[in-house]
Amino acid sequence: MNLLWFSRNPYSDVLFKLFAVGVLGLMGLGSPLVLPIAIIVALTIPSGFRSAKLDAKLRRDLPQLKAGDEDNLLIAIFKTLKQSGLETLAFAQRYTLAKDLLQRHQESHAKWFTRVALSVLYSVSLLGGMVGAVGAFIPMRHWHHIASIASGDKNAFHKQQIEEADKALQENPKDVKVYLKRGVARRMMKDYAGAIADANQVIQLDPSSSKGYSLRSLVRRSSGDIEGAEIDWQKAERLIQEQHIEKASQSLKANRNDVEAYLDRAYAYHQLHNYKAALKDYNRALNLDEQNSWAYLGRGGTRYELKDYKGAITDANQSIRLQSDLAEAYDLRGKARLKLKDNKEATADKQKAKALRQNEDREEN
Repeated sequence: MNLLWFSRNPYSDVLFKLFAVGVLGLMGLGSPLVLPIAIIVALTIPSGFRSAKLDAKLRRDLPQLKAGDEDNLLIAIFKTLKQSGLETLAFAQRYTLAKDLLQRHQESHAKWFTRVALSVLYSVSLLGGMVGAVGAFIPMRHWHHIASIASGDKNAFHKQQIEEADKALQENPKDVKVYLKRGVARRMMKDYAGAIADANQVIQLDPSSSKGYSLRSLVRRSSGDIEGAEIDWQKAERLIQEQHIEKASQSLKANRNDVEAYLDRAYAYHQLHNYKAALKDYNRALNLDEQNSWAYLGRGGTRYELKDYKGAITDANQSIRLQSDLAEAYDLRGKARLKLKDNKEATADKQKAKALRQNEDREEN
């Protein structure tokens, strides 16, 4: 219910979870078993608030993104994280944020019929949960029995998926989608060796598939191989960016004046640390549209990475001239000024960016 109706607004998201914590806390008075659930929900509130703010920004800045276009959506999500100064977060935090944003965006683009139907379903489930609250007084041994049954059903479902995949692979041993499906099921069953084997098959059959590396990254993380997980995740990101470069290049073959294609390719080059190529595409975009504030901002970020701090400040100024409420432009100018030891002005830019974001939050509320 929260994903469908409340998670679009950061503050209603928090209020919904506070309500949930309150209800679970009251139930916990009758059964201590419920209290840990209330604590878990409470711990998710800060990260949920951050995700809701990022999701609101993503939908505001890129309203044309479709929920089914996962590749472009992932690029937009990581771009939003970078623009929000969160690219320095640990891999696990970035991954969790990206997954949460993807889910929120997909839910927010669901059809109204789907939203209403799911709401009815969840409301019925909620009524069942209220009836089940009486079960909070059931002895502990019965709860263990129920939990074991639920766990068994879940494992049975994954076993069935694996069996179906085995049969499908007998007919077509080169079906990448089936290997992915079986790999996910094996991971859920904690068969990490089998899941990695399936991911390896995907990579071998389709070396350009980012999904194979993403799956292997998840499995390695689950099995404790953090370093290997990070390497695979970076490889998946690289493949996604390369696909975007190829897609933008194809668009430019058809239309050499496609500004958005130049910007998309420039961003992808930037993510791959090919800053010189990114700079060329930003220049081409600005030659076609010299009033594009985001193009100046992107070029400024690229100049910053090339240690052209004065050029970064110039582009940030242009971006601010065209769009004075762009917090990211003040962030960029502040970072560049800090590199040039202009600490006073850098602090002023940082405070201005913070004030703009606080104003955005008030408007959204």
